[in-house]
Amino acid sequence: MGKIKWKTQVEIDEEKNAPKPLTQEERIHELEQENKLLKAQNTALVQQTEFHEEVLTEIILALNS
Repeated sequence: MGKIKWKTQVEIDEEKNAPKPLTQEERIHELEQENKLLKAQNTALVQQTEFHEEVLTEIILALNS
């Protein structure tokens, strides 16, 4: 037989108030939103990199002229 573990009222209340695990649909929705945000961040980083490359090119051309 298993050993009985007595819980305090605080432990019982914490278990009752613990957040419920997400359903599969909720998890999918959460991941879709995260994916959308990551794609937007990636696009912003690509645009920033392209801008920096253009600035560096202009600086190099200005120094060589």
